[in-house]
Order: sequence, then C-alpha cells, then structure tokens
Amino acid sequence: RRVLFRSFTNPVLPGVEAGDPFVVWHEGRYYLTATFDPEGGLWVYSSDRLSDWRQAERRKVWTPEPGGPRSQMIWAPELHRLDGRWYLYFTAADGVDANHRHYVLEAEHPMGPFVDRGRVHADHERYAIDGSVLRLPDGRLYWMYADAGLWIAPMSSPTRASGPGVRIVTGEHDWERGWHQVGGRWQKQTDAFWIEAPQALQPAHRGNHRTFVVYSAGHTAAVYYLGLLELTGTDPLNPKSWTKHPQPVFAP
Repeated sequence: RRVLFRSFTNPVLPGVEAGDPFVVWHEGRYYLTATFDPEGGLWVYSSDRLSDWRQAERRKVWTPEPGGPRSQMIWAPELHRLDGRWYLYFTAADGVDANHRHYVLEAEHPMGPFVDRGRVHADHERYAIDGSVLRLPDGRLYWMYADAGLWIAPMSSPTRASGPGVRIVTGEHDWERGWHQVGGRWQKQTDAFWIEAPQALQPAHRGNHRTFVVYSAGHTAAVYYLGLLELTGTDPLNPKSWTKHPQPVFAP
C-alpha cells in the first residue's frame, strides 16, 4: 500500500504569537485556540490541515470588560466537547498574577457564539492556572489545574468544579525544578520546583483503558520538560492513586 506524505515548514502559523496551543479535531476540521491575545480576549482558528494555519478562518469569540477581574493575562485556553456542547476554558487576571482564576464559555459550535458561564472553581479562591478537564471512561468529570503542584477537583457539570480540590503531586525531581539564567547559562533553582499544565491522555488498546496525565516542568520561557502521571488506583481524588514516572518523557 502506498502512503503519501505531505511536507510542511515550521512554524505552521508564521508571524503570530501563539503560546499554550490547544487543538481539537471535529467533523473533518481542526480547531485551534492559544494565548493569542492575552490583553484582548479569546480567538478560535479553524483549518482542514493541521500543518497549515495560514489560511485558517479566525474568529474572536470573547472580549473581556476593560479593567475587570479577567481583563488581562488571559492565558492557556482549551476547547473541549462534552455531552454534545463546546466549552472554552481559560485563565485570566486583572494584571496581578496572584489573581489568576479559571473561567468558561459555552457554545453549540467550536467557533461560537459563546455564552459566558463565569468562574469554574469558586471554592479554590487563590492563584490557579492551566485548567483542563479529565473525563474517565465511566463518565466522571474532574477539573485539573496548577497551583504549586497539580490539583484535581470533581466537576458537577462541564462548567462547575466543586469542593476544595486535592493536590495530587508536587515537584520532587531535579528536572521538575524552576530555572534561571546566570551568565547566559541555564541553572536549576535549588529552592523551587515548577510543574504545571496537566493534560489528560487516555489511549485505549483492545478495550484496556489507561488514564495518564502529561504535565510540564521547568517553567515557561526556560528549560522545559514533560512529565507523566498514571492513574493506578480507583479514586482520582486520592494522591496515592497516582503514580509518577521518575524520568521525563520529553526533555531538551
């Protein structure tokens, strides 16, 4: 059988700042959101090719109120389809990093129009970033996020997490430390760990479902690694149910 490969050139989206990219496939098209406009709002792009976004349809789907609690530092949006609806989760603040909280929009289509559903997790009333959804094979929903480690909380609906949440893992390995530059060279911080950006990964092989969470370590704009957790117990809210792989699965 002959397989055709198309060549492409990086970056696939030239001339655009696009941190924290998140892509989802639906009915023949790819939908991309990212930290495109951290002081202005949220955008969704649509393309039929994952490797070429130059001609993508681009739509601004949300603009914050000026000067409000989520008017600046709009980071790491994610687009999820849950129970036939689309949910756009994001982190935002008022210009003060410590005031970052999670918010969500809801729509019938990934390009909107979106309805503002407000705060995701009001019970976590302090700094939190990089929110994401974990859905287990039995349908249970959980909210994952970063706050001096990785946390998880149950979700009562796709727009609401409840309870105080549980920190399931903290940094412990050298590659999970923060980094800083000294004399033009990267050095590990001896007094600080930095892990963030949990992402569910659930491959299914012959009916054997396993649940993993990939996360970032090392701090953005520095030396970055990817770590891996596996749900080896039955209760995601129990830290003992998670097994951390001691080595990164991706490293510089």
